[in-house]
Amino acid sequence: MTTKRVSYTEAMKENESMKANIAILRKELGDLKKHASVLEEAKTALEDKLSAAEADSKVKASRIASLERVVERESIDVVTLEKRLTEQDVQIEDIAVKNSTLIAKSLEQEKRAEQDLAAMNDMLHELEAMDISF
Repeated sequence: MTTKRVSYTEAMKENESMKANIAILRKELGDLKKHASVLEEAKTALEDKLSAAEADSKVKASRIASLERVVERESIDVVTLEKRLTEQDVQIEDIAVKNSTLIAKSLEQEKRAEQDLAAMNDMLHELEAMDISF
């Protein structure tokens, strides 16, 4: 390695230039530190948002699972109600048939009663016409 002789003025100029470069580098380092700080804050904010989103996602997943269970229960209830309605429809039809039969029998009995009453009225008229005295 060879050494080069430099004049004092040149050395001072070089020194001043280096000081200026160091000042520029320090300013850039300060700017980079500020930028790194801003980026770190943004990273922290994004991590917080991610954590909140994950928590919200878990809450929503839990809510969805709960709603799915409710829907399943409700659909079972609907099936049960449909079965009950079908059974009640059959019972209503049976009752309607029995009522129709009872009404028909009642009408027949009423008709016979009217016939019997008419026959009794006829006999009463015949007896009145005979004018039986004791």
